[in-house]
Amino acid sequence: MSAYSPPPQGPTPYGHQPGPTPYGPPAGHGGPAPYGPPAAGPFFHGQQPAYAPSPFQQSGVPMFTPTGPARRPWLRPLIALGVVIVVLAGFWVLSMVSDDGKPPERDARDAVAGDCLDNRGTHADPVLFTVACSDTKADYKVMFSATRQGKCPPEFDEYTERGSRLGDTTLCLTPVHH
Repeated sequence: MSAYSPPPQGPTPYGHQPGPTPYGPPAGHGGPAPYGPPAAGPFFHGQQPAYAPSPFQQSGVPMFTPTGPARRPWLRPLIALGVVIVVLAGFWVLSMVSDDGKPPERDARDAVAGDCLDNRGTHADPVLFTVACSDTKADYKVMFSATRQGKCPPEFDEYTERGSRLGDTTLCLTPVHH
């Protein structure tokens, strides 16, 4: 029996017609070798390779050689610094845009005698902020602080704010008439 078997019958997956090939059987399988016997070793007729194989390279696997630009170790910290500067500049611009030039609001806890207050809550649940006495929003004027006494005389409206670091604040108020 020969090691060469005939090609399969019927359509082939590669689109050529079955039958004998025009080149004959492969070398070493019933016919003479067209180029003579193989030479000993991996190189033919005493030829030497153009390069020596690397001792670290596995056979058949190409060795990776980096081809990119040289590394710049200073670049990442420089980019991080640039990002921090941009974020801080953004916060600064945002604070400049949102600043309307007015002093920040003070609540009633910070009021002293002579200040005027705007009630942004209700009469039963007041939320008082300090405003200029010339402002039309001014509802009350602080006459004096009764924090030490804890109670205002009956002719004044009393406002007590509880829970500050320094304890409760009690203010004696009079309505402002515009």
